[in-house]
Amino acid sequence: MRWSRALTLSLPLCAGWPALGQAQAQAAQPSEFIHVITATVRTDAIGEFEAFQKRIKAAAEKVAAPQRWTTFNVILGGPGRTYNVVLPFNKWSEVDGWMTVQQMLTKAFGAAEGMKM
Repeated sequence: MRWSRALTLSLPLCAGWPALGQAQAQAAQPSEFIHVITATVRTDAIGEFEAFQKRIKAAAEKVAAPQRWTTFNVILGGPGRTYNVVLPFNKWSEVDGWMTVQQMLTKAFGAAEGMKM
């Protein structure tokens, strides 16, 4: 009885493996180039820096900025207050279309917010 139940429960899982493998094979190819910005933040300014990053993210989403990025901070192997922003791209012409942070903030929230940069 246990073997039949285990077999019955495992068949849908086994049937799903080929579809999962196919989905992973169709995943986006890695970018050819990356632009990395590294910032080491003062200990007393970490909260302000993270709040500013969230504001930039909100502005980029609001104006549909053409660039995409990943932000992370160093946990092991470096100071804990080091942040990296990675902007992947495939062609150098893509970089010409990127908006600056000041442009995103101004377009999304007005000139006063853009001047805070």
